[in-house]
Amino acid sequence: MSWLQQLFWCVTLTIIWFICKSETSLPNVINVDHFLEIESAMISKVKNYLSQERERLKLLKVYLKVWKKWRKIYTNEGSDYLAVPQNIFHLFKRLTMDLGQFEDTMKKNSFNDTMMPDDIKPPTDGHLKKVVLSLIDLQYLYDLKPNEIMNGTLMGDQFNTSLSLDSCYFIGKTCLEFNEHSGAVDWLNTCHLLSANDDERRKQVYNLLYPSYIFLKNKDKAYSYASNYLNEEPYDIPARDAILDIGFQLEKLNNYDKGHMETYRLCRGEFKAESEATQSTLKCRYKHDGSAFLKIAPLKEEELHDDPKILLYREVLYDSEIERMKAWAATNLKVATVVGRDGKGGHKAFNYRVSETAFMDNQSPEFSSLSRRIEDMSELSISTGEMWQFLGYTPGGHYTMHSDYLPNNAPDVKTYGNRVASMLFYFNEVIFGGETVFTNIRVSVKPVKGSAIIWYNIHPDGSQNNKLDHSACPVVIGEKWGFTQWFRSNDQISLRRIFEKNSPKTAALYQKRK
Repeated sequence: MSWLQQLFWCVTLTIIWFICKSETSLPNVINVDHFLEIESAMISKVKNYLSQERERLKLLKVYLKVWKKWRKIYTNEGSDYLAVPQNIFHLFKRLTMDLGQFEDTMKKNSFNDTMMPDDIKPPTDGHLKKVVLSLIDLQYLYDLKPNEIMNGTLMGDQFNTSLSLDSCYFIGKTCLEFNEHSGAVDWLNTCHLLSANDDERRKQVYNLLYPSYIFLKNKDKAYSYASNYLNEEPYDIPARDAILDIGFQLEKLNNYDKGHMETYRLCRGEFKAESEATQSTLKCRYKHDGSAFLKIAPLKEEELHDDPKILLYREVLYDSEIERMKAWAATNLKVATVVGRDGKGGHKAFNYRVSETAFMDNQSPEFSSLSRRIEDMSELSISTGEMWQFLGYTPGGHYTMHSDYLPNNAPDVKTYGNRVASMLFYFNEVIFGGETVFTNIRVSVKPVKGSAIIWYNIHPDGSQNNKLDHSACPVVIGEKWGFTQWFRSNDQISLRRIFEKNSPKTAALYQKRK
């Protein structure tokens, strides 16, 4: 029986029920009129239901057409599809906003089932907003324009993707929500230009633009857009009250210091020529010392910087190790956190670190040969070192300039010592972006599969070496995977010899001061 037949019999039985509830004698004219009114009301309901069903079917066809379109693009492009940040935004948007709107439409017509299987955890609105913030980071770093991102252009290359006006508005609105007012202005102004024929959207843009300009201390623009909004909505009392306080000034966002700007220039490759000139004095060699094993299986060692020393080791991870570690990390990844700089040891998530991490015992029996290899390379013990921290960066993922050196009043520094050295391993090459950059000495390291770099976070006297503050540049296209081993200073019997060998000038300088 079709749903129309079910509805017909439901209406008929309802009328019969009312007749049976009335007096046993034939109904009078008034009662008949009453039944006619009920029938008329039911007919109207059926008409409304049919109208809603038609509208719902139209929406279903629209959703289906959009989903099939993106599925076709993914089928054609394969794994390269998710290497483009705009496509990740589209995917998350389809699985959050679009899916939610679809389910709401279905539920209005007694559709109570959800679209997601019980065993699949869909992305949340929070995930979608993080994708937006990643897009904004890419925009700032590589000086992209919103219309370029909307048209699917990245660094001069055109991709088979684009963003709609609704997506443009959502990105601007999300920027405002996260106090990214410069980004909000960029995207909302783009929306304003594209919404000339959409009065409702233009009004919404005005309502978000004027508070953004207030936060950016641009009074003229704030007053202009506020006036435009009030012309559209003259009775919006809260807005009128807010506009009276436009003179109130807030700190301008994105006021990056010189260090951050230098980092951005390094990520863009602006110091490449200078870096090549410096590299002409550096050496590469086979590393035989450090252990008996290295005498028969030396490592390929390259100098990336002389003093402070940064060393690169090539082909130190086997493909089988990489695949096993990635498989383990994939099921244990969580949003990356940062140790509190107040020395209280708290771990928190911040917008300046956008990645996912997982931790593994650095003396796991499954990777015992790798543990020995790390000690051979570094000539340091991992017995007091920290767990391996796996790192996963998708497009937009980054970590702004920071030091691995811990506050001296952190809880475990007294027990294990500070992070004397850091070793970073790379699981793969990144199509574009993802370099590790040391801003103060202008060194940029591009990820190479199976390689590792090591640097020393302290001076021979144990004080912090600020020259080795570093950043992870945003991934633009592709992904970046790897892990870090932090070595603690306690129980390291070869520290003095390492400093004398790797930083002889610095070691000699501190020896004279004693």
